[in-house]
Amino acid sequence: MALVRLLQACPIIAAAGASLGQRDAAHKPSALVNPVTSKVIQKAATSRRTPKGHDRVERHHLKRLGRPNIKTSAASFVLESGLCARDEIERADPMTDEEFDVITFDCYGTLIDWEGGIVRAFQDEAGKDGVKLDPDDIISAYMKEEPGVEAGPFKSYREVLGQTAERVASRLGWKLGAEGAGFLAASLGDWRPFADTNAALERLSRRYTLGILSNTDDDLLALTRRHFTVDFGLVVTAEQVRSYKPATGHFKEALARAAGRPLLHAAQSYFHDIVPTSHMDIPSAWVKRKSEDTAMLDARPTYVVRDLAGLADMLLG
Repeated sequence: MALVRLLQACPIIAAAGASLGQRDAAHKPSALVNPVTSKVIQKAATSRRTPKGHDRVERHHLKRLGRPNIKTSAASFVLESGLCARDEIERADPMTDEEFDVITFDCYGTLIDWEGGIVRAFQDEAGKDGVKLDPDDIISAYMKEEPGVEAGPFKSYREVLGQTAERVASRLGWKLGAEGAGFLAASLGDWRPFADTNAALERLSRRYTLGILSNTDDDLLALTRRHFTVDFGLVVTAEQVRSYKPATGHFKEALARAAGRPLLHAAQSYFHDIVPTSHMDIPSAWVKRKSEDTAMLDARPTYVVRDLAGLADMLLG
């Protein structure tokens, strides 16, 4: 019944009731169909009423076909399908069917607000030339240009940032020469963590070995790590493996260093992290800080959470 109430609470899900297998609000559905994959999802649920009056899904597992040892909560299914994102949805139960010893994180975009850092850096530098840049235009141009720079022969991330800055400036009509393109790398040490990052990392560090798998240089990451209140026992950078995600170098190295200990990778970027970990059969948590359209996704994350606080809640209860 808790799942039915959850489905009714979101108009989009209610409209898609037929595809989800919802037959009648008075009955518990016997099966659900994931609208993304069209696969049947088996379920077994119990629920209780929270003090606030919201139905809280407790030990409600949705078991996906083809991943028999992986379970997720109803909230995860809703977020994963991209159908609804209500604040009332909670991850009620800790993970019990898979135990991890190591949790690795992407850094920029997952732990660090890289979009905010990039926007401020571009706007500050362009402002010196009397140029005003729109934040959305900056991020859109950056996301188009950086993968192309990283895809060529390996270069340091400092070089990647410089070349990407030049391309973005050109795309946005701002005249920026190579001699002035170092501003972005120079700003990286000032990019700040998300508000939930350190509190969640502190909680997780009491149980797990934490790691970072980042498309960056060692010295640049060292500047960023000053903002964290925990230490990381496993750190893999692009400089170390001489490649950039979504190439598999980071993940292969992380598995080697984990030395057989079960590992979960958590990241915001579907392209850089979720796709390769899915193909390598590495358990992953998609930290879905943004509202990406999931309708055409092929690679499937193991878990989906809104932020790091949600990840800590899921793993620790």
